[in-house]
Amino acid sequence: MKQLNTKTLIGILFFLISPLLTFAQPPGSGWGNPVFQDDFNGNSLNSSKWRVKNNGGNGTGEGQFKANMVSVANGILTIKNDLVSEGTAGRRGGWVDSKIKFGNGGAFPKYGYFEADIRINRQGINFNWIGGKIWPTWWLWEGGQSNYIPTEFDIMEYSRWTNFKANGNATSSHHYRNKAAIGPGGAKKFAITDKNSPRDEFNWHRWGLLWTPTKITWYYDGVPFGSSDRPADAAQETVPLKLIFSSSPHVVTHPDTPPRFAPKVSDILPSFQVRSVRVWQGGNPGSSGGGNNGGGNGTIVKIPGTLEGENYKTLSTGVRVVNIPNNKKALGYIKNNSWSEHYIDVPAPGTYAIDVYASSGGSGGTIDFTINGNALGKLDVPKTNNWNDYKKVSTGNIFINAGIKTVRLVYKGAGPYLFNIDGFVFRNTSSSRSAFIGPLKEPTVNQIEIYPNPSKGNFNIDFNQKISNVTAILTDVSGRIVYREVLENTTSQSINIQELPRGMYILNLQGKEINLQDKLVIE
Repeated sequence: MKQLNTKTLIGILFFLISPLLTFAQPPGSGWGNPVFQDDFNGNSLNSSKWRVKNNGGNGTGEGQFKANMVSVANGILTIKNDLVSEGTAGRRGGWVDSKIKFGNGGAFPKYGYFEADIRINRQGINFNWIGGKIWPTWWLWEGGQSNYIPTEFDIMEYSRWTNFKANGNATSSHHYRNKAAIGPGGAKKFAITDKNSPRDEFNWHRWGLLWTPTKITWYYDGVPFGSSDRPADAAQETVPLKLIFSSSPHVVTHPDTPPRFAPKVSDILPSFQVRSVRVWQGGNPGSSGGGNNGGGNGTIVKIPGTLEGENYKTLSTGVRVVNIPNNKKALGYIKNNSWSEHYIDVPAPGTYAIDVYASSGGSGGTIDFTINGNALGKLDVPKTNNWNDYKKVSTGNIFINAGIKTVRLVYKGAGPYLFNIDGFVFRNTSSSRSAFIGPLKEPTVNQIEIYPNPSKGNFNIDFNQKISNVTAILTDVSGRIVYREVLENTTSQSINIQELPRGMYILNLQGKEINLQDKLVIE
């Protein structure tokens, strides 16, 4: 048997452990496992996670995005750039965006830490100057809105703009909602254009973004290098955002690219490569983020736990903080159709019940619950005949995903004032089956079939109707997410989880048509 020398052994050990070293934990503590990740294993892109754009241009003359410009091999996603002829039709690049979205209406809430291990691969390129020839970008955005442009986060962007603004270095920026001119001097975005940047976009490095209600900070290999001046604007974003990796040749018609800087047909253009991507949610960023927003103290309360009524993010007119006995405070003088918003931090997905402590010397009323824009149901608040007589009323079990979330409570009823609220207690009830409250379209056992169950790891879901968009989330008994997939335009779905250990798992199906929780057993 051939003996291995020390250098060879070290090399093998480094090769074996290097995937484990690629990603450290986000800043702060308590993040746990990523809620989304891809290491681009195999020989093709995971179609359950990603969409590849394949069109004839993006409407601005920036060229075509073609599926054949995107490939996966040896654990690397590669997006090629090619100029085969002058004119838009000859400018070809690639665009990959996530099927999972982050924000109101998305599979995940907004906020978190987003990081990708990327590089511009200029190996074999025989010219030094790149900026202006291609436009590789790692970013968060969502298009297709009518008369509205959502928030845009460019985590790493390399274009012609880098040359005349950043001396050839990659830039990072936050474009305000609807490109509003709310920055200093009427700026429509906050941009980091460091002309003496030590950051290297041509070799493998981790480029990240920490987004909290009060902080937007960019990171390079885990070290912060700048923060946006308008985090409150992004906190008001209502459109869920996608992860995007894109690159294409620039064009001479773009104002940032005069003809002398544009690519030529004879140029061999660099590719844009991604080795891994991760998204974490639900952690405590410490001094790196978090804090106040919207007028209250805005503390993010970890649940299970108690959320005091006066600990709010935002109050509408028709709600006030009032003093109550025992030197306490509550929400009072609550009028019909008023509302309050609060932050909660859910470390692990599961079912929770909410105990509301309320008093009513008036007529009582109802509370409509939403979390990150998703309606959960309604709770009746009875009159107690005394404004200082607080009684507990409770919801049924509600499934809540992990992450930092905004709880919105809409108060309705007759009379000048409805009720007071002292606080909310979130209890973990994950050992029981979810019994959703309110006017949800909850299927019966006969409407959805999951079979065989138990199985060896292959399960079939028969919806007995066509569903448009349902998120399937599988957690182990500790609450850790082990599988997630968005199901679109289908009546049935197969789930293959044979690689998971034997045992019991909790399957949650969430969408407009369905909210269901059930047990799966792998034998």
